[in-house]
Amino acid sequence: MSSVITTDFEKWKAQQTAAGNPVVLDEFVFAYVPDLDPAQAINRDEKLPADNHIVHRQAVNKTGLASENAVAYSVTLGTEVGSFDFNWIGLLNSASGVIGMITHAPTQKKIKTANGLQGNVLTRSFLLEFEGAAKETAITTTAETWQIDFTARLTGIDEMQRLINIDSYGEAAFFGDGFAVVRHGEQYLVKKGLAYVGGLRGMLEFDQTLNSQRNTRVYADFSYQGNLVSQWKTAGQITVANELQNYIDAAGYPHYVFAVANIDNNGDISDLRPKGTLSDRDLAELDEELGKVKQDYAPKKWVAGSFARGDESSVVIKGSYPRVNFMQSNINSDYLAFEADFNSDTRDLYMYRRDAQGDNIYVLGFPKKMGMLATLDDINSGLADTKELAENAAPREWVAEGFARGNDSSVVIQGNYPRVNFMQSNSNSDYLAFEAAFNSDTRDLYLYRRNAQGDNIYVLGFPKKTGMLATLDDISDGLAGTKQVADNAAPKLWVANNFARGSDSTVVIKGGYPRVNFMQPNSNSDYLAFEADFNNDTPDLYLYQRNARGDNIYVLGFPQETGTLARLEDITKSSALKSNDGWWECGDTGMIVQFGTVSVGDNEVVTEKFPVTFPNKCTSLVVTARSESRNGGADVLSAYGVAISQSHMRVSISTNFSAAIAGVSFIAIGY
Repeated sequence: MSSVITTDFEKWKAQQTAAGNPVVLDEFVFAYVPDLDPAQAINRDEKLPADNHIVHRQAVNKTGLASENAVAYSVTLGTEVGSFDFNWIGLLNSASGVIGMITHAPTQKKIKTANGLQGNVLTRSFLLEFEGAAKETAITTTAETWQIDFTARLTGIDEMQRLINIDSYGEAAFFGDGFAVVRHGEQYLVKKGLAYVGGLRGMLEFDQTLNSQRNTRVYADFSYQGNLVSQWKTAGQITVANELQNYIDAAGYPHYVFAVANIDNNGDISDLRPKGTLSDRDLAELDEELGKVKQDYAPKKWVAGSFARGDESSVVIKGSYPRVNFMQSNINSDYLAFEADFNSDTRDLYMYRRDAQGDNIYVLGFPKKMGMLATLDDINSGLADTKELAENAAPREWVAEGFARGNDSSVVIQGNYPRVNFMQSNSNSDYLAFEAAFNSDTRDLYLYRRNAQGDNIYVLGFPKKTGMLATLDDISDGLAGTKQVADNAAPKLWVANNFARGSDSTVVIKGGYPRVNFMQPNSNSDYLAFEADFNNDTPDLYLYQRNARGDNIYVLGFPQETGTLARLEDITKSSALKSNDGWWECGDTGMIVQFGTVSVGDNEVVTEKFPVTFPNKCTSLVVTARSESRNGGADVLSAYGVAISQSHMRVSISTNFSAAIAGVSFIAIGY
């Protein structure tokens, strides 16, 4: 590679000096000259190549002082420039066309970033030496390190900032009335303002007017634009289209779009703008949900007379310990009570039988260890090993009054829905609650954990279909081993006479099996029931939904093993579209495999949409020819494919014959 100063430049420089004008070289010219030999000496009388050989012109980016008799000129070709080959470089005065210096070089490629493929950056410089060069060119700035390829790093910094913005603002965020679409007759006004779209921050500087729009959408369209030596900034525009996805324009700039409004057949507008940051939206949603929760589930004011005996109640809560009393309404007779004693080291739960005055007839303590409760058949005839139960069955003092949380009650039934709360008496701490939600389309029974203020810590919904509740150990990775539980959850015989509905009762226990029914008072509608089935070898506890006639709608069996009940969120399922052009998504990992065919002719390039858009990226694409060649495949030279975005790919095929072919098959993998 060699360089020369031209004779034309020497003549022109002498004229400029004589006239007192500076010597200015301000433009680089790149050309591809066929059959140029860079090893040969350059003719100093050489002129500019023909126009059809010139591939690029660009102004000088930097000048620098090397010494009093030498100055440097430099140009940087960024990734937005190209694509072309060149082997000839000239430095000239653009006003006069005089060439100052020429270089012949081996053929080099300048590649532009396009279709997701990174281009290259080239820097080229001339060092012009002659006596008094610094003075005659009026260049006084010392040469700097402006020949470093910093494009890739700056692009990475820009992309990182864009992704950070998405973490804070989501795919789009709008503020105030910015980008709101307002109708005025047959005109639509898009209001100016600030927005984030695809992580790019942009402004609509002025209101924009759209005319006569129907059945379409209005999009905010943002792109980040600039060149290697300019300031980059967001370019925003309004685009009207039925459907618009993110795209790359002809100049290679990615565009990120978001629909701000939908205009229907009547010209009416639906505002689609998400307002504020992600945290702003989360707080607004949380405030709304908390408001609903506080309204629906906050402890209700206790009315002392509401649970008085004889008021049709069949469950009451009284005493210094958490206690549930089961009575017959309007009957002044004996009744049963369950009491949770949190202060006992040996027993946590007692069952009492009391007379109408609240005096204990007998007390049974539940054992505080793993095992099945014994039936009479389990007790041997000699009763030699019968344990003295006097201590465990000691009568408890009955407190006739006191139902507020601040006294001694720790189980209450209040609110718009049947609800049972389990708390520690005189303790300002978390507690548990079962609630039957009869108005819910998706769940009938919920288990809550609440703090002392009645706010929900978590909520678990019971599934509304027949089957065994699963523990975490029952759930396999792919759910391939899901166990059929229909036999265990079969409906049980309903005995109508044992379960007559009371006037206003919400919980009763009657019949052949121990059973608790949750009903809406005075409502001839569906209700829930818990039943303990001691005659079944596998499940011990069932949850039923029954209609007003007592027919089972569904039955859930509780597993007879230690473990954590699984939520719906714990169970993931794989999904697929089984067709010629389809996909499969792994429910465990989120990986997606897509497959199908694309019709493409010989040497034709086709852009095709994937069967479904990858949420993040396509990591691999494989294409193969579908046609049968005449020479066992030898006629097919190549089949090519590349993913150009999350939603589209570009494919091509090349053969040795021009007859029509079937196209290509593809497999794409991503997530």
